[in-house]
Amino acid sequence: MMQETYLIKLRDNSIYEDFAMVASFLKRNKAQIIMTSSQRFWIVAILNQRLAEVVKRLPSIEIVGGVTFRKREVRVIRIQKQ
Repeated sequence: MMQETYLIKLRDNSIYEDFAMVASFLKRNKAQIIMTSSQRFWIVAILNQRLAEVVKRLPSIEIVGGVTFRKREVRVIRIQKQ
């Protein structure tokens, strides 16, 4: 199954123990955690779609959504002097 990057947001009424439980659940299921914020209770992780569906059903989760990181293109504008 293909691995994708997901943003996982916990509910506003979550406590630190909820955050720690979700992070340990992801680690046990071999998800790669890229970035976290224990103050705002969100996690960016790489996981497969099946695991994302399981995470969505956890009681402390508010949002699980896909995230795309890509290079930004910088366009070159050339001005000709006359």
